[in-house]
Amino acid sequence: MILITIQSSLSGFKLPPLGLRLEDKLVHFLIFGILAWLIIRGMSKETSAWIQKRKIIISLIIAILFAISDEWHQSLTLKRDADLFDLLADTLGIISFVLLFLRKQKQGAFNWDSTLSENP
Repeated sequence: MILITIQSSLSGFKLPPLGLRLEDKLVHFLIFGILAWLIIRGMSKETSAWIQKRKIIISLIIAILFAISDEWHQSLTLKRDADLFDLLADTLGIISFVLLFLRKQKQGAFNWDSTLSENP
């Protein structure tokens, strides 16, 4: 979150062109998707039953609120502006990566309990 905020604070910051039509939106999708993945991954390791029952909604709320605050922050930064389509790309990335995480978890891709018990 800190790196995203720092990057958003840079006036006139532009990524090197990748030659893709919607590369800016792809970057938003990926960055905020990875952020959401990290948030839900952290919550999946939480032992609190209350958090486990609500980890999906909590992860979505945290990541989407951060995306909204990032766009608002950009609107206050010189030579930057808020973009509704950036927020849409952020939100789609967040939802996609949370769903991907849940699918992989259901398939047993993350077996932290056995890893923890093997390494005392």
